[in-house]
Amino acid sequence: MNKTAKFKGLMLALLLLFSVSHSQTPNLKPYLNYDFVPAEKVVFEDDFRADKAGEVPALWLVNSGAGAANKVDGISAFQFTEGHYSKFEPNIPGRTYLNANDVFSVEFDYLGGPGVNYPRLFFENDKEEQLEVSFALFVDAVGPGVVLKGTEAISKENAQKKLWHHAALFYSNHEMTCYIDHVKSLTISKMDFNMKLLNIGGIGKPKEPVSITNFKLNAGGSIDFKNKMEKEEKIVSHGIHFDVNKATLRPESMGTINAIVKMMQALPEIKIEIGGHTDSDGDDAVNLKLSLDRANAVQKEILALGITADRMTTKGYGETKAIGDNSNLQGKAQNRRIEFLKKTE
Repeated sequence: MNKTAKFKGLMLALLLLFSVSHSQTPNLKPYLNYDFVPAEKVVFEDDFRADKAGEVPALWLVNSGAGAANKVDGISAFQFTEGHYSKFEPNIPGRTYLNANDVFSVEFDYLGGPGVNYPRLFFENDKEEQLEVSFALFVDAVGPGVVLKGTEAISKENAQKKLWHHAALFYSNHEMTCYIDHVKSLTISKMDFNMKLLNIGGIGKPKEPVSITNFKLNAGGSIDFKNKMEKEEKIVSHGIHFDVNKATLRPESMGTINAIVKMMQALPEIKIEIGGHTDSDGDDAVNLKLSLDRANAVQKEILALGITADRMTTKGYGETKAIGDNSNLQGKAQNRRIEFLKKTE
């Protein structure tokens, strides 16, 4: 074999190794104690895959600054590039989708590492006062009567790497809890701030933008899975996330899976069906298989946490049991779900 052939063979081997290493299942072990469960109903969701690069995403209002959809290492993202605060608001009719007496949650992924800037959530009340919650290596909050710094969530080693991190925020009973990846970084208790809407943004630069993706806003409902299963006999979850068109669980799904395991431990007599559901994009048969594969992936993690196989079955429903309108992004987001149904046999 000549040198050229050997070199080509080596490069092919490296490419195969690279592709395998980047397709492996994410490490879920750090999330074994993760307790974030999103609010029950999808209000707004956007992954920016439908937007043209260089344009403001179609589902957002510009309140200040500059930003545009873009690709970041192949990932569809929303980037904020203004040297002062950029603020973008989800375009939700009525603009009164938050209420201090309600339950809501916010999730998104953001890019961290050297040479990047970090995102902030801006909550506004009826008096046009602002509560600013920043996600970086930790969470901090500044607003009327609030100046708080959270615990460090990202190690100094990982802070020097270009990595995507998952931000999550849950609000209920005038208390806000904020997470970065699997770490609970900050809790704000006894909040006296009547929120009515939010913006996301930050201070970026064209070469050092703030980058986010997979933005989700949910509202309403209860995270008491035991009570829900006893009374309603079904849990509809939008908190279990997968890679696009795959059955690979994203690590933040473990908050909901952990809660399901605790429910089954508290109700040892029940058996459940884990049902996978998709939106209508793509081929019907492919969606049917994908929904079953996703249900099986959830069952696998529940089994690993000690619940026995005789208490669970799985079924894929594909797109056949829509609960939202498949003609728009928000309806599709409602349809992509995992349901846990109490079996009556």
